[in-house]
Amino acid sequence: MEVLIPTDEVARRTGQSARTWERRRIAGTGPEFIKIGRRVMYSESALCAWLAANTFRSTSEVDQRPA
Repeated sequence: MEVLIPTDEVARRTGQSARTWERRRIAGTGPEFIKIGRRVMYSESALCAWLAANTFRSTSEVDQRPA
């Protein structure tokens, strides 16, 4: 079974607020998430894949990525 991480733990691990992660869910710009009742959870593999896809060597790479 996949390891699931709650939003507050994702926020702690990334140094960003839980509200930022909520905004990403609303905008559809964050990693895939899972709803269990009222809780939002992220699979560790989805979070790692999203972080890898958002890793760059220079700021010019960010401007060249597909929308």
